[in-house]
Amino acid sequence: MTDPFKSVLAKDGLLFFSTHGEFVVERSQRFPKFYGLSPEQIETVKLQYTKDGFGYADYHKNPGYGISLSAEWVHRLLKLYSFDMAAFMPAAWDKHQDVWAVKPKTTQ
Repeated sequence: MTDPFKSVLAKDGLLFFSTHGEFVVERSQRFPKFYGLSPEQIETVKLQYTKDGFGYADYHKNPGYGISLSAEWVHRLLKLYSFDMAAFMPAAWDKHQDVWAVKPKTTQ
């Protein structure tokens, strides 16, 4: 499998990105209307997330655009592509999304 970041990230570079994680799982159950999902969609996303580490559902009015939950899936992806975590900040982006900083794994 080809590393999708090898051509754009320097060997000592950092990659920053954000995802929805545990905060959004909990908040979606407490405030389902906030995300524009039905109770059934929220339950499905949570079950997918619990089972596979990744869950997704489209917003009702925006097919192909929606909410995803992905913390455990990201951990697996980082290992697959040989990244080390430089930092993980839960709910750090707008007090909502988890922020990740990763770097290429150093070889000795």
